[in-house]
Amino acid sequence: MKYRCKKDFPIEIYDEHDMPTMEYRDIKSGTVWTRDDNADYIGGEVHLDNEETMEWIEISHETLREYFEELNWHLEKGGQ
Repeated sequence: MKYRCKKDFPIEIYDEHDMPTMEYRDIKSGTVWTRDDNADYIGGEVHLDNEETMEWIEISHETLREYFEELNWHLEKGGQ
């Protein structure tokens, strides 16, 4: 499933050893993410990959509901 971020929000940055760095960056509204239920790097409930930037994030189900909207496949492909 693909999701579009509907409003900016901060998320903690993790290092190459999957440890928190106490630094944050913003996930920007309008970015598109693909859900991967087979990936779990840091113990998040939902793993999302951004194919455009090659980034990944792991968030809670609550954050997914608040900040993302599921993309309809038909609309995503340019249909009506």
